[in-house]
Amino acid sequence: METARGRLAENSSLVRSMAQALVLRAGDDPAAYYRKALQSGVVTRATVAGLGETGTPDDADLLRARLPDDRPRIRAAAVRGFRRLLANPADPRAVEYGRALLDDPSPPVVRQAVELLAGRLGPADRQALFDLARTDRPLHVRRGAVVLLRQVSRWSRLDTDLWLLGTPDEPLAPDAHRDLDDWCRSTSSAFTKPPPDLAAHITDLLDGLESRLGATVTTQLRRTVLA
Repeated sequence: METARGRLAENSSLVRSMAQALVLRAGDDPAAYYRKALQSGVVTRATVAGLGETGTPDDADLLRARLPDDRPRIRAAAVRGFRRLLANPADPRAVEYGRALLDDPSPPVVRQAVELLAGRLGPADRQALFDLARTDRPLHVRRGAVVLLRQVSRWSRLDTDLWLLGTPDEPLAPDAHRDLDDWCRSTSSAFTKPPPDLAAHITDLLDGLESRLGATVTTQLRRTVLA
């Protein structure tokens, strides 16, 4: 039992999970170890990750206290923990915490924030995401915002890809072109219609892209949008 306890703070997730299982089997709670460690100032990647792996939703605020930490690995471990502790779609803290980290200077932290927010944002979030996707933002921040913009809706995905393709030297344009090809191969758009303002924006983007995409593709897309 003491050997297992001593392994709870291992950096290796495999060793840590085995130690957690042994502690549980012995009738003890590994989350209590991590709570005590963090509350007493023992803030390591293992203690933060461990609480995320074994704690309850009530522990999310204890992890939140780690978000100002100047070590990116600590922040990333905290957000990874949120993905488990705040898995309930009705828990508003996931969106609150995730939004605050979408412009984090660390790419791994932003990736974890994007995973946390996956499927939780809607049309009302589009403008904030577009602000994060502006060309003056760091590339990893832009990538994260684009991923979330595409998830808002099928039409938001099309709008985002066309917007990215509108600038010839856009570093995200190759990915946007691939994603647009995938969009065009899907047929689910036939059963939906974009909101009027989004349809108008998509049409405006298509007007400026005809020379790049070709008349056949732009005409097909206009018909799909305006159907």
